[in-house]
Amino acid sequence: METMKEYIKKALKENNVGQKDSINGMMKAELVSCDEETGELTLRFPLSEWQKNRAGFLHGGMFAVAFDITVSMLARYVTKTSYIPTLSMDIKYLRPVTIKDKLIVTVKAVHVGKTLSNYEVKGMAESTGKAVALSSVIHYNTEDRSNMPKSGQLRKILNESDRL
Repeated sequence: METMKEYIKKALKENNVGQKDSINGMMKAELVSCDEETGELTLRFPLSEWQKNRAGFLHGGMFAVAFDITVSMLARYVTKTSYIPTLSMDIKYLRPVTIKDKLIVTVKAVHVGKTLSNYEVKGMAESTGKAVALSSVIHYNTEDRSNMPKSGQLRKILNESDRL
């Protein structure tokens, strides 16, 4: 069985090389650290001109992309699944990040259940070490896309407290 570090390195190669023309590859994530015992993963995202908003700072959507890439990598590893849709991502923006900086994203698994998993995410500016955004993310743990809930089924799943 591969270690967390081996898995993340393989996932980063798939993103950065295999998906180089997709948003995942364009973000060019780099491994900073991972800890199997604590369930934490930290990635670095170099920033580029194409990611800025009209004020010249990192666009809020790019935070969401970086957060989603990082949390999805950890989620796929801890749930041992390859398809793990994001159900909810709540982001609180704390301060702007310049394009000359790098975004450091750390994610921690809070709860990994049979159906749902929850993660806490923190974005920091590498230059200052200060938090720039915080997030809470919920994933649906499924291996098979054909098992994805149809329309009203998802609401029913989320309301079944014994499934959480």
